[in-house]
Amino acid sequence: MSTIADLKTFLLKLRSDLNILEERQAKLGGNTPLELINQIDDHKTAIALTEQAIAGELSEAKWWEALERIHSEFVGERPQRLANVFAETSLWSGSQQVGGVNLSEIEGKISIEGGIDASVKAGGDVVGGDKKITYNQQGQLVETQYNVAGDTHIHYHGSPPEPDVPEKRPQSFEPETVLVAAGPFLMGSDEGQARQAPQHQVDLPAYEIGIYPVTNKKYAPFIKNVRTQDEPAGWFLRRPPKGKEDHPVVGVSWHDAWAYCRWLSQKTGRTYRLPSEAEWEKAARGVEGQRYLWGEDWAADRCNAGRDDTSPVKEPANQDRPYFPRGKSPFGCYDMVGNVEEWTSTLWGSDPGQSDFEYPYNPDDGREDLEADRHLPWVFRIHRGGSFQDSHPDLSCAARSFDNPNSKLDWRGFRVVREL
Repeated sequence: MSTIADLKTFLLKLRSDLNILEERQAKLGGNTPLELINQIDDHKTAIALTEQAIAGELSEAKWWEALERIHSEFVGERPQRLANVFAETSLWSGSQQVGGVNLSEIEGKISIEGGIDASVKAGGDVVGGDKKITYNQQGQLVETQYNVAGDTHIHYHGSPPEPDVPEKRPQSFEPETVLVAAGPFLMGSDEGQARQAPQHQVDLPAYEIGIYPVTNKKYAPFIKNVRTQDEPAGWFLRRPPKGKEDHPVVGVSWHDAWAYCRWLSQKTGRTYRLPSEAEWEKAARGVEGQRYLWGEDWAADRCNAGRDDTSPVKEPANQDRPYFPRGKSPFGCYDMVGNVEEWTSTLWGSDPGQSDFEYPYNPDDGREDLEADRHLPWVFRIHRGGSFQDSHPDLSCAARSFDNPNSKLDWRGFRVVREL
């Protein structure tokens, strides 16, 4: 039998998890996935049922029947946080069967772990251990281990993990990316613009970044599939300018670039986004802080600069060869200076005359707030790399500039980061 104290404890846990989910929904805004909306709705249903049970308006049998129906859905096709609530409370384990064993017979401390060993086979037994609940990094319940007569049995919530599943191959419309290893690098410069100073060390985790800026060819499937998205200037019938398929896409706002990243993430199951300015700069100059992609000295034949239009990123007659093969960064990126300016995720601030975020770079001080335009009257976002119309003083790896995120210019595009 469940006591009123048990019910109240269960209710508190439900409300706590609902607050977490609703905070996540508030951050996502209009981009909230249906899965999260379903989680919130089911938590609200469970809360309402439990409140009725506490008030005596619902019998325990009816309460259990309704909750079991919700729980069954969650540990079946879509295991979610509500299943975690059940697993963590004595109410669910006190009289229920899991894997053919009554959990009320099981003793031992519950431990929460951060992942699951994918090499463990479904149904396998190992000797020893306490009752253990395992969550994945998304906070979802994936495994319960329980000890019976000295054996630890494994029960999977949802599908059991597959051992050593290789990552699926990139699809043809995905930008090519290259790994930037974790570790420190020198950011900024004590020469040139004041906004580049001081030079300082920044430590970043590993990530992958586009080898090239996103091209018209890579951007075209997004425009074709998302009919509500405005096509860039110069496109006709949602197709890029003829002969410029391999040129960087231009005339895209910061918001357009983010919309593309969200679409690409949804289509591929991988997480794409704009680089922070620190990620962009490390990929461009390497860890030693060199001035240009290729070294300390300017070389006009290594990028598209001082000209009147964009250039392709690869040789038209040889798609395996970059258009500027000697304009390669230490990490293997091309066209990071000249050709097109590139949006980053980073805020300059609200005042064009003075940045709200001085160096040293700190990703946690608000400069990476993607929702800033919702609570500030005016914002500017940083772009990097200069364009085809700039001269070499503006094309160092440390050079910074900014613009209104709604601006769309014929010399500005972007490249992507893929999270690992």
